[in-house]
Amino acid sequence: MPSTKNNLISLQNHLILFIQKPLLPILLIMDFLISFQICSPFISKRVWEFIRVSDHDVLIRFGLILNFL
Repeated sequence: MPSTKNNLISLQNHLILFIQKPLLPILLIMDFLISFQICSPFISKRVWEFIRVSDHDVLIRFGLILNFL
């Protein structure tokens, strides 16, 4: 079952990010809202991009992204 293995790897990666990035829960909530079209779909791709940058950059960019809401 390769898909199950991939899902576990994905979950593990998310858990690692969760530990490393204090803002991740906020970004995940934003992505959840976007998936239900509560926020602009334009933000969706950007949200996941922010997770990969440093915490300082996330904080700055997160402040900027709120202007789009």
